[in-house]
Amino acid sequence: MFSSKWKKNALRMVHLNSMTAFQNFPGAAVGVLKYPLCVDFSYSGEYVCFGSDEGKVHLWHMPHFRK
Repeated sequence: MFSSKWKKNALRMVHLNSMTAFQNFPGAAVGVLKYPLCVDFSYSGEYVCFGSDEGKVHLWHMPHFRK
């Protein structure tokens, strides 16, 4: 994950092995994120959460990344 603390809603998920950026992530939720400051994945990779500058945590379920 790459994000910016200077540009609003700037977030990209990148697969490092293939150097592919997912252009459709986070999709419709872009207006919700504001300035994401931290990110973490669940152990299985099925969930990802973001902490924002507003003190909120946003959780996404991504079943297609399940191990």
